Amino acid sequence: TERKTTNIMDGLRILSKNSDALIFFFLVFVIGTSSGCIENFAYVRIGEVGGTGHNMGICRLISSLAGAPMFWFSGPLTEALGVDVVLVLSLLAYVIRFLNYAFMKHPYH
Repeated sequence: TERKTTNIMDGLRILSKNSDALIFFFLVFVIGTSSGCIENFAYVRIGEVGGTGHNMGICRLISSLAGAPMFWFSGPLTEALGVDVVLVLSLLAYVIRFLNYAFMKHPYH
């Protein structure tokens, strides 16, 4: 049997013609970048408004507790709403978190 070799450039060319795939990868990139910014700078912001290490730990705990159930509900939620809606909801959640950190005046906001 003869094996057909795949060329990475051919795959990228095919991918570049699929607008749904490009939007998907763009949204995943934006969500990943947003996550990296929040995870790195949230604690700096909490410190700026007078937060302590204890406040930062509580923030991390609440964030983890809120995210843990999503491991179980993400599949059914994606099936019910669709990938696009789940990605948009994720972006909206990051917008809300960014705004919260931008306007917070106290570590518990």
